This record gives sequence, C-alpha cells and structure tokens, in this order.
Amino acid sequence: FRRDHLCELLWELPDDPRGSLRWSLSKLRRLVDDDDRPRIVADRNQVAFDAEGVAIDVVELRGLVEGGLEAVSTPMLEQAAARFQGNFLEGLDLTQQHAFYAWCVSERDRVARDQTLLLKALIGRLSDEPERALPHARALVVRSPYDEAARAELIRLLMRSGRSEEAEQQLRLGEQMLNEVGGRSQGLLVEARY
Repeated sequence: FRRDHLCELLWELPDDPRGSLRWSLSKLRRLVDDDDRPRIVADRNQVAFDAEGVAIDVVELRGLVEGGLEAVSTPMLEQAAARFQGNFLEGLDLTQQHAFYAWCVSERDRVARDQTLLLKALIGRLSDEPERALPHARALVVRSPYDEAARAELIRLLMRSGRSEEAEQQLRLGEQMLNEVGGRSQGLLVEARY
C-alpha cells in the first residue's frame, strides 16, 4: 500500500499522519516480525506485509471455500470450523475512519458468508451423525439467528439425538425471534420436530 493511502485510511485529522504511521509500523514490527525475517517491509513510499509462510485464518478460510468445500475431507472441515470462529477483526471498529470502517464491514460480510458455507457443508456431511453435527448447527444458528432453515436443521438434529425438550425450546425461540422481526414462518420449525 502507498503510505499516503494508509494515512488517509487510518488517520483523518492528526497533526502528523506520516509520523503516526511510522510509530504504528514500529509497534507492529515488534508483534509480527520474525527474528530472521522482517514481515513489515517499508520504504519511503510503500508499506507491505510479507505473508510467505504465515498462517492467516481468513486467507485459509477463503482458500477452502474458493477451492470447493466438497473437495475437503470432513476432519479438515471440522478443524477449520474450530479455527474460524468469531467476527473478522472483532472489536476493531474505528467508525470515525469511514474508509477503513466500510472496508472492515465488507470483509466481515465476506468472512461471515464463508463461515456459513463451511458450517452448512459440515452439517450436511454429518447429518447421519447428529452428535457430531450438533455443535456446527448450534454455531450456524448463533451466526444466523433469524434463518428458519438453519434453526429447523438444529431442531431435527436435536430430535434425532433424543433431546426433544431442547428441540422444543429451539422451536419456541425460533418462532419468537421471527415474530420480533415481523418475519413469517414457512413452517420449517414445526416440521423439523417430526
């Protein structure tokens, strides 16, 4: 990235945005540089991150999804689901930095879509093993609480696991949430009980 672009992206009104960028880069170097390899590479005009040999969770998730989840083994998908939790850059909003915030929201949406696809693939593969599928179905409902189909799948898995009381709770919660947002049930929640 050009230094001036980073200054515009991250600092709107400081007295010395280039000085702030230099200070930030020196702090980041302590966190990301390896003893034998600098990861932040900068000159007077540009700043880059050398990611060779570095595991970056969102890059790995994107690679899995773009490569086709159907080609990935179930144990690898389960490992990926365990690694890729939470929101992208959770807690870092910088809402006053409009360009950064717009980029961050866009990336969060993309990562959330990838996480949803990963969870749906796992639930589909593990549908004959409800106990293994349940954690992924619960995670999907947490990620998409108003998705009737996702909650219906959770109810189905709970019923198949002999957890009818929890399934009933999920049904009531799903109906309540749909009512709160003015959504109309397609009947999937009730059907899932049987």
